[in-house]
Amino acid sequence: GAALSLHSMALMRMQNGDSSGALDLLEDLQAELDAMGSPPRDLVLRCLMSRGQVLDTIGRHGEALELFQEAHAIAESIGSPALLAATSAALGVCYENLDRHEEALACHQRALELKPDDLYIQQNYDLFREADDKRNRKKRRRRR
Repeated sequence: GAALSLHSMALMRMQNGDSSGALDLLEDLQAELDAMGSPPRDLVLRCLMSRGQVLDTIGRHGEALELFQEAHAIAESIGSPALLAATSAALGVCYENLDRHEEALACHQRALELKPDDLYIQQNYDLFREADDKRNRKKRRRRR
């Protein structure tokens, strides 16, 4: 009911570029979930992922990483390959933003193994490999 409504409103704000408004709504949602005692794990996971995405978008990568790691642990406890792929992909992007490239690569590869036909995951992996190739070419040029 109300929790899903808050989540939907937050997603709309995210899509409209209102990161601050989205984050406020997602923090309200988190408080509501905390008050429930034992809320549905999939809803907790969605809230963590959405908050992480907003934080990662606005440059608060360390905080986003913690939320993505928490979401990934929930996905592991649920045992859903689709949720594990989604959280692995999010972790991969966040690790990239933190310049932790080996961890990013491992997460992108794991997401791709879990959902090889997912276009979003394929695109993230391809973009990461492209950026990684550029980084490696720059390193080789500097050594010469």
